[in-house]
Amino acid sequence: MMKKDRFFGLLTCVLMITSITYSQFSLSTDIKSRYVWRGMDFGASPSIQPSLTYKYNVLSIGIWGAYAFPPNGYAENDYWITLDVPSSTGTYSLIITDYTFPSSGIRLGNINDGGGAHTIEIGAGYLGIESFPIALRGYVNVYNDPDQSAYIECSYPFTLSSTTISVTVGAAINKSAAYGTNGFSVINISLSTTRSIEISEKFTLPMSITYVLNPAWEQASIVVGVTL
Repeated sequence: MMKKDRFFGLLTCVLMITSITYSQFSLSTDIKSRYVWRGMDFGASPSIQPSLTYKYNVLSIGIWGAYAFPPNGYAENDYWITLDVPSSTGTYSLIITDYTFPSSGIRLGNINDGGGAHTIEIGAGYLGIESFPIALRGYVNVYNDPDQSAYIECSYPFTLSSTTISVTVGAAINKSAAYGTNGFSVINISLSTTRSIEISEKFTLPMSITYVLNPAWEQASIVVGVTL
């Protein structure tokens, strides 16, 4: 019996080491002049956005947050899991996200469907092949949202004067308090580009600039961000 326990113990250790070998942790922090998400400005303040991701094969699990600069107290913590399935025609994705908002004052343990701390969204995505890298995504809230708010978007990168620019068009497709719409409405038209600023021979700082127009709200923003 003892020999079997030792064998299974050793096997467990080997499997754990193998899993670590073929997995990857990554962390980063974005500092942005505004937190604009799907055409909507959250916090009306600069925002610090840390993230931690664990990737194993086609599965990714992550935690992401957004914290407005004082005196604004907006805070958001999101937990997500993504399954990416590559193929010869592109990559297909399934995304599940749990949105929570500490600044709302609702305790994390409140899981009520209606007024609770957690809003669950399910999404699906497609990223095209290198010769046609179009990205299509669709999302719907399935828990703690009586409107079952849904959103779709399409993105495509193009090159202009040696600069790569990504254009995105997104819309809420139903009446939604979350998106502030009474029906199908385009809420996100954005142009974004990134470049790396050379700080030294060994260190560069990625910077992004995004112009965001929300036609439904008649609002526009220019967002500058850096990634650490």
